[in-house]
Amino acid sequence: MKKISITLLLAVLCISAYAQNGTIAFMGIPIEGSFDDFCKELVVKKNLTPLAKDPSYQGLVTKGFKGDFWKFNGCTICVRRLVGSENVSSVSVDRTMGGITPEIFAQFISKYDELYGLHQEEPNALGIEYIWNFDGGRITVFHMTEYGEKIVIVYSNPEAVAVLDKDKKNVDDDL
Repeated sequence: MKKISITLLLAVLCISAYAQNGTIAFMGIPIEGSFDDFCKELVVKKNLTPLAKDPSYQGLVTKGFKGDFWKFNGCTICVRRLVGSENVSSVSVDRTMGGITPEIFAQFISKYDELYGLHQEEPNALGIEYIWNFDGGRITVFHMTEYGEKIVIVYSNPEAVAVLDKDKKNVDDDL
């Protein structure tokens, strides 16, 4: 039992180190470098299954996978890169809430608060955004309730954060 506790503590410290050292990681893989290499690591090291058809987002090149993330089974995971770049810029996890109890969701938010510091909450038209900002990027959890319970978790490196913030400012300026 002591050995398991020490191993768990080391894993948490390693994850925290990624956030504090300026590199955001997804499932232990830094979100930096080659898009293709990142996708290969997800298949080889994390046993994710490539989707037959990749999700599409304007201005992004994507690769989709099916797999488990934390206690969430059957997630759609989308790796993204900005058009014109060969490097990975963000990863999203999409999960319909069926089978995810409010207690498990609260545990998830609590775990991220432990790893990345206290989150910010921002309401939006579809639900609530839970946001962790740090030097290595941003993690946003969208808890959507408008059209059925769903969560989307987005890990963004600094390059993707800059684009997202610029897009948000442009939308705000248009209003």
